[in-house]
Amino acid sequence: MTDFMLGVNYWPRHHGIKMWTEWNADEVRAEFIQIKDMGMDTVRIFLTWNDFQPLIEKGSAFELCPIETVMRHDENITSVECREMIDEHMVAHLDEVLKVAEELELRVIVALMTAWMSGSIIDVSWRNGRNIFTDPGMLKWQMLYCQYFARRYKDNPVIAAWEFGNEQNCVMSLPSADAAWSWLRSISNQIRVEDRDAVVSSGMHGLSAHPDKNSWWGIRECADSCDLLTVHPYPPFTSGCYMDRLTDMRANMHASAQSRYYGGLGKKDVLCEETGSLGNCMLSEERTADFIRPRLYSLLANGSKGCLWWCFSDFSCGDIIPYRWVQMENDGLGLTDTLGRVKPSGREFTEFRKTLNKLPNLPPTHRKAAIVVMDTDNHWPVYYNTFILCKQAGIEAEFIYPSDSLEEYKLILCPSVKGFSPYNTRYWKRIIQSVENGATLYLSYDGSSIVNFKDTFGMKITEKLPAAGEIGRVLPSRHAPDCLKSADLHYSCAPDFQVRLAQAGARVLMHSEDNNPLLTEYPLGDGKAVFLGIPVEALLARTLYAFDDDNTYRIYQYLRDSGAAQRLIAEDPFVEKTYHPVNESEGYMVLINYRENPANLTVKAAFGKAPSHMEFIAGSSKCAPEICDGGWKIELQGLHAAVFLARWAE
Repeated sequence: MTDFMLGVNYWPRHHGIKMWTEWNADEVRAEFIQIKDMGMDTVRIFLTWNDFQPLIEKGSAFELCPIETVMRHDENITSVECREMIDEHMVAHLDEVLKVAEELELRVIVALMTAWMSGSIIDVSWRNGRNIFTDPGMLKWQMLYCQYFARRYKDNPVIAAWEFGNEQNCVMSLPSADAAWSWLRSISNQIRVEDRDAVVSSGMHGLSAHPDKNSWWGIRECADSCDLLTVHPYPPFTSGCYMDRLTDMRANMHASAQSRYYGGLGKKDVLCEETGSLGNCMLSEERTADFIRPRLYSLLANGSKGCLWWCFSDFSCGDIIPYRWVQMENDGLGLTDTLGRVKPSGREFTEFRKTLNKLPNLPPTHRKAAIVVMDTDNHWPVYYNTFILCKQAGIEAEFIYPSDSLEEYKLILCPSVKGFSPYNTRYWKRIIQSVENGATLYLSYDGSSIVNFKDTFGMKITEKLPAAGEIGRVLPSRHAPDCLKSADLHYSCAPDFQVRLAQAGARVLMHSEDNNPLLTEYPLGDGKAVFLGIPVEALLARTLYAFDDDNTYRIYQYLRDSGAAQRLIAEDPFVEKTYHPVNESEGYMVLINYRENPANLTVKAAFGKAPSHMEFIAGSSKCAPEICDGGWKIELQGLHAAVFLARWAE
């Protein structure tokens, strides 16, 4: 059985965020039993900071009466008697939660200093305008707070991870990336002082590849202090992700793409810690089940550490803060309703548990391609669409910084490159060196400056000029490979710039209607450099339903055949396919159909002979592979997935 975490974010259905102050042990126990019965193994809980550390600072204008820190509910309890100022009654409730979890064999992720919940700040009453990230006094009390819990529960096997809080980066702003790094490191170190074996998870939402004034919270900076990064992939709240039906391939793969993005750049494991459809006004209960089913399989196939739904139940307490401020929170976000009925989406989690019980931990895919992020700005929508194109073509790609090692990659992707200095010159030279050593470089153009362009791509730029309108049709030349000859490429929006090219040794594979070269390849040392004069990834990122009738993935198929193919392929752009090699003679293949209708596939070997055996192991609908000429025929139900074991004859 895999160690994939399957679970929920938890507040009790009748008390919500007032769980701790309106404590009902019977309710919590009953709901934890239901969580277990639904096939879950992980529960994320939230300690409301203002309830667990209810201090208040008393003082006087007279020197003989200095400031004294006391408990809000009992001024006789001071920081002398209770150094960390933690409310023992709240801790007793937490003890009960952990005891129930242990009895039921559930793991618990604890968000420690919860001050942000459901789109609202749940502030500590004693902050008095101070910044929680930079004020020394605030930092002191946070470190003492985390010290208490890490020390008290350091040997408790139920605790899967400690977190700073819930989306703590949403609570308030801070002045710099250094301030974010310092706060993260201070708190995580304090936890580890008391619990050396602790897993520290970020609990954050919306980190940046390159922190800037819009967000000082960076992926690398968070990874420096955490053992586990987290993503909270809600399409409406993430740039470029709500451009399709939520069940469509691009929108639904948001969770997997963002997980791989964080994992590749941060070099840490990633948990999809919050996901959901955001209620009945977004999707019906039946469509919500169709939404989560492929997402669960995709997260598993892409190496996520698990998936937790937001949230366990609908609430009957919608008149309390923060729920009364945000109608969405009262719109059926749970896997169960207020009467305890399990919704179709909840039943999908139960069915997925059956799949997990039949599988070992899937080995990672061979990621032979690298998507190299630019040195400036944050171009997440571009990289997101690049990832989808890779998946359509059957390329397994890793996200990397240009400073990262390139040695293991056969294909280096630089998508929709823009700006006057997209990559540090030193790192660009390393990319070129990798190509000369045998890799394939792909760069699509979005008006960028590229040093030694002619020598790299075998083309001369005659003019860069603002684009006057749509690109028009992109036509194959006589040198085009088979995968491009029937491609009908057209883009409904215009790029910012276009470039006029003249050949200087490169071979033209595709061109515009007026014969301007657009897709070219050029031998460079032992490798080759491929140039595309259209920022196709950026154009797709700006287009609604862009993948409904689009053949851009054919360009990526051509790139895949440069050596980035997995061992098994299935040529259907709306079926995600991953191959997980166990050894040279066998491996697992995961197929996920994002079409509404059944997909008829032929699974073949990318190089050499097809497997001699294909066996259905688990999935949301059973498939019976049938041998055919050179491969295996599989029919996969719409919006369903299946896992197969492939073996090759000795």
